[in-house]
Amino acid sequence: MLIDKKVIKRKKRIGIFLGTFDPIHNAHIHIAQGAIKNVGLDSVIILPSFKSPHKGEGISISSKERMTMCELACYGENLIIASDVEIKNKLEGYSLKKIDLIADDYPNSELYYIIGSDAYLSIRQWDNLEDLIGKVVFCVIMRNYNDTQRVEEIKSELEVLGGKTHICNFKTLDISSTGIREKIRRGDSIKDLVDKRVENFILANNLYLK
Repeated sequence: MLIDKKVIKRKKRIGIFLGTFDPIHNAHIHIAQGAIKNVGLDSVIILPSFKSPHKGEGISISSKERMTMCELACYGENLIIASDVEIKNKLEGYSLKKIDLIADDYPNSELYYIIGSDAYLSIRQWDNLEDLIGKVVFCVIMRNYNDTQRVEEIKSELEVLGGKTHICNFKTLDISSTGIREKIRRGDSIKDLVDKRVENFILANNLYLK
């Protein structure tokens, strides 16, 4: 029996974008949009962290405020949504549970773990890497093209373990959450760095002034 290839539907491709988003800014949305176009993702889920995965790295404001800003930044973006899965379940660090929870919400989907090339360079040191390899495709956003050779080498190393990596080559925006917080403390404008709704929320709630 011949099967019409047109009726065979591929699995949905769901991007997972984790971070503190303290605050979320235009470069984050640009990365999500770039991953959608570059990889052919059906959607990207932005997951603000409950706490910073890095010891000693504090988060300036509450998880509820960061979640609200993520929702505001995603407003009007049909393929980019914010999820409170990590915050609601009070997950910390690089817990695999957050991946499992997203997988439960999106059955029969292929999950793409969006990660900067700088973080990808140290991925061999991650706990539970082999378990993660079995759950996601790594979607690497190149931040420094001087790292291209090493990124390709790590991609090959992970392939030996059964891992899959998609390297995205598009220009990212030079914006950082740290820089935005510093601008706010100095009283400088951030209107070109974050969504207008996010800017209004920050100003209305006097965030990042201390």
